[in-house]
Amino acid sequence: MGEGRTNYTSAELLSDYQNPDGGRDMLVQAVKELPNAAKELAYEAWQNPVDTAISVGKTVGTGAVMGAALGYLIPGRGTVAAIIGTAFTIPAVVNTYKHFNHAYQAAQNSNADVNAIAKAFAKDALVETGNFALGTAGGLVGSEIGRGIAMSRTPVGEFGQSVQRFVLKAENKAYDTVSSMFARSPQLAAETGTPASGRLEIRDLDSAVKRSGAANTRDIDRMMAASPEGQPPAGPSAKEMEMVYGSLHGHSVYSDGMGKPAEIYAKAREQGLQFTAITDHNHKAARGGVQPGDPRYPGHQKNPTVADAPEAYTETIWAANQATKPGEFVGISGVEVGTIGKVGSTSKGGTNHVNILEVPDFFESVRSPKQGFAPPNVIKVADGDMKAIVTHLDGMKDSTGGRPVIQLNHPRYGADESPNLDPSVRGRDYGQKSFKSQKEWRERFGKYASQIEIINGDAISPKKSAVESRHIHADDFAGYIDKGLHLSPTFGRDFHYGDPGGTNAATGILVKQLDKPSLMDALRERRTIATTNKELLSGRMTANDQHMGSILDQQRHHDVNVKAHVGGKVTPEAKYTVNLWGDAKIGDKNLAEIVQSKVLSGTELKAAGNTVSFDTVQHTIGAKSAYFLEIQRLGAGSAVPERMWTAPVWVEPDVSTGSSLAINALIGLGATTLQR
Repeated sequence: MGEGRTNYTSAELLSDYQNPDGGRDMLVQAVKELPNAAKELAYEAWQNPVDTAISVGKTVGTGAVMGAALGYLIPGRGTVAAIIGTAFTIPAVVNTYKHFNHAYQAAQNSNADVNAIAKAFAKDALVETGNFALGTAGGLVGSEIGRGIAMSRTPVGEFGQSVQRFVLKAENKAYDTVSSMFARSPQLAAETGTPASGRLEIRDLDSAVKRSGAANTRDIDRMMAASPEGQPPAGPSAKEMEMVYGSLHGHSVYSDGMGKPAEIYAKAREQGLQFTAITDHNHKAARGGVQPGDPRYPGHQKNPTVADAPEAYTETIWAANQATKPGEFVGISGVEVGTIGKVGSTSKGGTNHVNILEVPDFFESVRSPKQGFAPPNVIKVADGDMKAIVTHLDGMKDSTGGRPVIQLNHPRYGADESPNLDPSVRGRDYGQKSFKSQKEWRERFGKYASQIEIINGDAISPKKSAVESRHIHADDFAGYIDKGLHLSPTFGRDFHYGDPGGTNAATGILVKQLDKPSLMDALRERRTIATTNKELLSGRMTANDQHMGSILDQQRHHDVNVKAHVGGKVTPEAKYTVNLWGDAKIGDKNLAEIVQSKVLSGTELKAAGNTVSFDTVQHTIGAKSAYFLEIQRLGAGSAVPERMWTAPVWVEPDVSTGSSLAINALIGLGATTLQR
């Protein structure tokens, strides 16, 4: 055979083939030639650095320009972005097929040098792959730049936002048209497997999946297909729910408190609470600060800690269930998993305390876990190793069959994130350092973290007292929202002297009915408020007619209309200040700020039907944002206002509708095509 050729005339390609296996042999040989082809390309690049740099820069630049244009003008995970990205690939696919077919047929010609064709094809395939990778990389960088420009608070950014809003509205209109067609034709919907319902409105509600009969209750990131009217399936509206009050944090004699669990639950009912949680400390050092003369001391001499005798945890679960009377009271069992010693002290992976509610196993914190087997209901974890705890929770359900719930206790975001701290110990609270990255912590720990104590009780004082400013952690609440956790505010009495009430402050939970499954569902769905006085000030928040705690799909909710529904004792002379707080771009370390504020008297509030409406807030397309309410009530003759906070409503791009990486891969193909 003579010298191989890779370019053939049409006459040659159309001639009688005498080597029908040549195409297959060429493909096999091309795979074998890939290493040599790679070496040759590397050598050519080394010999011609300027030309190589120009070619690389041109491909990357083309991808970057295309990506920037898409990122600036098109919502990154919408239908239009997918269509445009796919359109970019068509020429690349056609050209690639033509090239492959050309080489395949040429190799079947009896005069062809199969090895030469295979070598050339392998080399060309590597070039195309490299261009694709470079174009994709440029597209990724460019799209982020474009999105950043569109999200900037500049006239250029406003124009990009306006274009993206126009695209979203067009997409939604088209989607609604198709949805209404299927809704009118159940038979067609059944034949195509398409649900006769609207687009996803809200996500991250695994109890809603359970109500709707879905198979996977853990798939909490694609939740809740809305009905044609835009309401969650089989779920009650906020008006149909009731607000119940209590506390989610307290201790019995089995850690550093007073009273047996059954006694505490009984007293909580007597005090008018509708739910109470006993969450004893999970380590043997819990009684370190209890000395002779303390009212708790005698009981501690007679009773072990729950860490010494895990059967005490079983007793708490039993007492909670015995105390629970649907419609009247719910007893909640739990465990406070925390730092051994002072909050903020050094530990393996994290500091501070969390409550884990209604789980069957007892988590014991130890300074150095010993080797060997512990009783099956006791899980020993190193102090602060939240990752180990989450790993166990991944295979566990709570007593109602749902995802376990974690509450962040006495937060200290400001102290934990202080720039004066060494980076090695900064940002340790709640086990952050036990994970390999903040992203992993947000995803794995954040799946269970649902509540945060924005108001603390006077934990180590036997006296009843009003809430002091030092017990309010509004900035810490905002800080963890900006870290990317989906948390709703609570009040933690943190009682240590057998007095679960003793204050007018409370956690309010919006429930369908007062029973344990409904209450735990409400915690998972973050339908909570925290108030300094449940008698005088209560309320809830809705955004776009969805209840507080919801995560709204940006695709549908690019404008946000918030309403405050104020409860409690509304008197004519009382003065109300209703602040709408917003974190417009979660993750930028700029905490929530007041977006709008309304001031009105009790008379004006009653005239408005106890509802305060805010002007429309435009969500920044491409960002994750959160909005929540702070309401203050200043009564006649009062110097200090009562205060309450609602759960936020989040607006986020729905990652289940597409992948920005996939879209940018399509951009890479487009950039490759333009280089031909």
